[in-house]
Order: sequence, then structure tokens, then C-alpha cells
Amino acid sequence: MADQPEVEARSYIQCCQEVADRQGINEDRISTKWISDATDISASILEEAGTGDYQTLVIGRCGHCDIKNRMGSVTEKLIRQGAGTALCIVE
Repeated sequence: MADQPEVEARSYIQCCQEVADRQGINEDRISTKWISDATDISASILEEAGTGDYQTLVIGRCGHCDIKNRMGSVTEKLIRQGAGTALCIVE
């Protein structure tokens, strides 16, 4: 069974996908991946970006729900360490 932060995060992702759909972004152009055992979130994202076939990574400027305090630092690390990766930072 999923823990509360995971449930909230998955709900938030679903909401974001619905917003994208309303804006005309086809669902098959968006992919998500849940990595529950990551100890370094930014390193995990950059590793996936390096091995996957992604054109752009979209990430929030600051966190959501229980992971709020970590997301600001994750976004900052992605900006500093994500050379060669297209980032879209959203409010």
C-alpha cells in the first residue's frame, strides 16, 4: 500500500496531466516515472534524463505536499547540474 506522500504526489501528477490535456497537450506526449527508493532526488532525475529519450523536463519551482522542503533544493540542483538538459521550471 502506498504511503501518504506518494498518494498525494500521484494525485498531483494526475491533476497536472489533466491540465495539460485541457491545454491540448496529448497524453501520449507525457511520461512520468515514480522512483520510491531514491536517496538523491536530483541525481535520480538527471540519471533518468540521461538514459531516457526526453526532450524537456518540467519541474516545479518549489515543492508540493510533504516533499515541499526538498523540492526547492532539487530544482536548484537540476539547474546547476543539468547541463545539456532542457528544463522548464513552472510556478
